[in-house]
Amino acid sequence: MINENKFNKGKIENKVIEIYENLETDDNNEVLLKRKKNKNSTYTKNKLIYILTLIVMILLIMLLIYINKKEISDNYESNKKEEKIKTPEISIEYIHLINNTNEYSNKEKFPFTSISKFPSGNIISTDSISIFIYDNNFNIVQKISVFELEKGSIYRILSIDVKDDDHFAIGCNEQSIKIYKKEKEKGNIFVLKQDIKNAHDRSVTKVIYNSFGNIISCSYDKTIKIWEQDSKGDYINKKIIKNEDEVRSLLLLEDKNLLVSSGERFTNIWEIQNGYNYKLIKTFNETYCRTQNVLERISEDIIIVAKSPSSLKVISLSQLKVIKIIEFEFGFNSLRYVKSKGIFLVGGYLNEKKDGSSTIKVLRSDNFEEIKTIYDIHKYAVEGFCVFKDGLIASYSYDYIINIWSIKNL
Repeated sequence: MINENKFNKGKIENKVIEIYENLETDDNNEVLLKRKKNKNSTYTKNKLIYILTLIVMILLIMLLIYINKKEISDNYESNKKEEKIKTPEISIEYIHLINNTNEYSNKEKFPFTSISKFPSGNIISTDSISIFIYDNNFNIVQKISVFELEKGSIYRILSIDVKDDDHFAIGCNEQSIKIYKKEKEKGNIFVLKQDIKNAHDRSVTKVIYNSFGNIISCSYDKTIKIWEQDSKGDYINKKIIKNEDEVRSLLLLEDKNLLVSSGERFTNIWEIQNGYNYKLIKTFNETYCRTQNVLERISEDIIIVAKSPSSLKVISLSQLKVIKIIEFEFGFNSLRYVKSKGIFLVGGYLNEKKDGSSTIKVLRSDNFEEIKTIYDIHKYAVEGFCVFKDGLIASYSYDYIINIWSIKNL
């Protein structure tokens, strides 16, 4: 009996120990679970803090970028405002008016077709069939009749360029180049020295002299020709450069050994090698040189040419690429750089009044900013400009007038 009680007592003790151990194990598991949960919770919290910190940093960076951009924009606007404030209100001073009152046998009058200047500062102009040479006071000192007025005649002078005070040349639509020389024995009047008939197969649209006294001409016949003087002093053709387009204007850049030619579709840049070889180095498509006066150089590196009847391409010579397009609300026929003023002029038609009278835009040559619009210098579209002594500007139009004017406060 005693042994049986001992046995039962042992069993009970073992059971209690087992229960206690189980309880202890459960406690341990619960602790482990709690620890695991705490660990997971800590990890989640740390991850959340990291993500929030990252978001805050990104937002701060975005804020700093925005502030920096705004500061740059504000500075730019401020600088623009300062520039505008610094740019004075320019004014136009009218100096003289040359009216082509020259009536021909049938009482017909012709508008001016070109204008240039002598090194002495005096100007020379043409209408369709005559040449006019002026003195310092803009009085005509010599009139040269180039073509006789005949019924049905379509002869016309298209271009003029001056070599020096004693020589000039004209290009005509009857395919000729005519060269004039001042004869001192005849009272310092200009006489025809050479008439190069059939110089081109079609109208001679532009003639220019180079520094050697050679003549460069271009034509609707898609050619550029180089003319040199022989031992007798007569000009003979030495070089023909073929183009894929009618050539309406030329721009010679001797300091860069470049020649620029332009027509209705293309503008070509030629490299002059050894004085005689012309290598095509760049063609710009989508240009529209409708007249001889829409190709101009406005700085050492920049030329401008018409892209369309109402837009300009700004071309960098060093990069050989278009760097800017300038759009206008009107069509234009002429461009001219005024170096002494740091501006260029765009002469056109169809202004806001829509009456066909002239519009001239004045733009800065360094940043192409428009600083003035001039109306009503002419009754019709401005066909061309000439800049001569003391920064004076001569403009002409189909209104039979050459207007001499200047820009003040610039």
